[in-house]
Amino acid sequence: MTTTLDLSTEVNAEPYPVTTTVFVKQHWNDEWVEQIGLSVDRIAWSASPQVGTAQLYWRYGVGKLAGLTAFQQLARKSLNRWWVKIRVSARSLTIPNATHPKDWYGFIDQTADHVGGKVTVATGEQALIAYGMEGLLYRYPIRHAPFHSLLSGHLEWAEYGGVCNRDGKPNKYAALGERFSEAADAEHWTTRDIVLYVAKFHAPKRSGLAIFEQQFGFDFNGDVARAGGSIIVDESKAELPDWDRPEIELHGRTPGQILNALISRQRLMGWTLEVDTTRDPNGLKLIPFTFSDTDIFLTGGNKIHRNTSTFHLDVHDSSDGAVAMTFDGTGMYDQVIVEGARRRSVFTISSADSTMIAGWDSNQESDYALAASTDPAYPDAAEVDERRRRNAEARATDAVVDVYSKFRVPHDWDFEAGDGEGGTTNPVFLYSAKSDAPDSFDTGYIPYSPSIAFEPTLPLRANIDYSTGQSTPLGTGVDEELAPIVLIEKPDAPGHFVPIEKAGMQADIPTTDTDANQRWSASVRVNTRNREPAFYVRVGGQPQHVIASADFAPLAEDRELGSFEWQDIVATMSVEEDRHAIGVWPDAQDLASDIDGVRVLRIQAGRAYRLDYMPDGTVLGVNPVTGALIKSPSPQWVNDDRDALTNLARVAYQWYGRERRIFQLQTLKIFNELSIGDLIVSVSRTDTDDQDIGTVVTQIALELPRSSYAHAAPASMSIFTAYADLDPLRI
Repeated sequence: MTTTLDLSTEVNAEPYPVTTTVFVKQHWNDEWVEQIGLSVDRIAWSASPQVGTAQLYWRYGVGKLAGLTAFQQLARKSLNRWWVKIRVSARSLTIPNATHPKDWYGFIDQTADHVGGKVTVATGEQALIAYGMEGLLYRYPIRHAPFHSLLSGHLEWAEYGGVCNRDGKPNKYAALGERFSEAADAEHWTTRDIVLYVAKFHAPKRSGLAIFEQQFGFDFNGDVARAGGSIIVDESKAELPDWDRPEIELHGRTPGQILNALISRQRLMGWTLEVDTTRDPNGLKLIPFTFSDTDIFLTGGNKIHRNTSTFHLDVHDSSDGAVAMTFDGTGMYDQVIVEGARRRSVFTISSADSTMIAGWDSNQESDYALAASTDPAYPDAAEVDERRRRNAEARATDAVVDVYSKFRVPHDWDFEAGDGEGGTTNPVFLYSAKSDAPDSFDTGYIPYSPSIAFEPTLPLRANIDYSTGQSTPLGTGVDEELAPIVLIEKPDAPGHFVPIEKAGMQADIPTTDTDANQRWSASVRVNTRNREPAFYVRVGGQPQHVIASADFAPLAEDRELGSFEWQDIVATMSVEEDRHAIGVWPDAQDLASDIDGVRVLRIQAGRAYRLDYMPDGTVLGVNPVTGALIKSPSPQWVNDDRDALTNLARVAYQWYGRERRIFQLQTLKIFNELSIGDLIVSVSRTDTDDQDIGTVVTQIALELPRSSYAHAAPASMSIFTAYADLDPLRI
């Protein structure tokens, strides 16, 4: 139920009185002691990741304190590392003729001393800066973790902070939770589990009640400090996610940093820390809240719950000028597009299909064949071994290194590919992302040619069988992308293909030269530095022309090396095109027809989200018995994350598709009903003008000018709201 706070002039015409009282204590278990004369200049309550602050003022020397009639000598304050409580009392907006008190808690950490003139008594002014209790959570990193030991059978402590759900695997103790486990039946940590764990085992404490001295550099007994928590988690404003499985390293990070990562604005959440006097006069309470005014529905029936601590502000007829408002509604979008990786296609090229050509020219080929023979210092014909050595060196130079080694698609390639044996060719790229039917395929798309380059891996995985027309898990093999598949037909067995890496070790090789090592090996490489639609076959153990028996014009001293032909190569390669895998919400046809300029939010989801295509006829390997080519019988989406991307866009649109406004209120009418994490639903500026807001209070600041100044301004209050920038990838 939304609470209305009435700030209108006609209801509250009188000034809003406000008083502040300051209390301090040196140790957290001590009693609070009021500090008469210690005044407050400014107080700010803030939402994470910011820390609230307060500025106090003390004048020392000869003076008279409030409520006393005699002057006295007032000494400097030495309050660094002391605790401070500031009680702000203001008129209640919900209870007639009542005062609504509100306390700010923190610790004094800075003191500036402005010394006065030369007098017999030390005179001057001190400005003291205090930080809110949430600042305690940023001081010391986590460097130990409790775990249930299989060896001892009970709780032990590791001198390492731990990683929740390391590598995606569960490691939370199932029986008691809130500790790590070595057991096979461990459970996954959820956000809620981790927050409760941090609050219990890594709260700022020393022993007994919530003693915070350790956070200020005091020695602390680790065993006692680990004995129990001093922070409770109040989920009245937000239910922490209990369905996710975040992987997060705790070691070396402070509790505040961990909370900011888990309860973050990118997840539409925030938090604040308060002293919980209802449970324990010295206890702390962590209060998470959500930025959403509606439920955000996720997959699996999960959701981000709406903020239920809602308020409406009535500020109409504020004729005294005490209220000023600023609205900012720039965070709304008409459409969300979530982009994954660039789309890839995997296909086969070959000379038989007219989709593979030589990557060298005739001049280079001639220079390769002549090698060193044109050198005037070429050895005599009798020096066969020396001639062969000189020729091998010449044929390995950069000028001819591509000959019989580099293979590419034609320069006028029509973006179609076949089956490696002269069969029907099919489009490599599809025009649209997806037809109405998930398994339907449409006409070819023509990409920008300079962007096309072969990739070092294929979008195929070793543990998946693609030969049936669909992706079928094998249950064996490594879950990693395959290298390009390059095969060559055996010259002594037409129709029998072998991987080119093994071809020189399997085929029949002539023995006319008994001095030669007849065997050879080969490696396949894609040049990722000089991106192009080409690949390289490097021969080892024999000259490169071992795979060019017909094209190579040998010299007299060149050995006979067999009958392999590079034209018999069949290669399955992949390219990354200029388009991305995307998910869109809503579709273009569902956009409002009266929008002149559509505001589109683009979210980068990264390379984990794929859309990869394989046309039919693509060669997947060889039959190990017959050597026949194994081919894809039909076109396939070998990786298809469009549904996941569309769901991310849908989730994001639930947030960004609604208009929200950042709201700032500056007023002389100070009140205490609002707290950090409350959601301002709307504001009334006139009897007929309600302005929707839908954003959360993230800062409340009080300016309290010193009344001793002759022309001191009246006390004022500023309220700031903010909306979060949802990142659907972090939900």
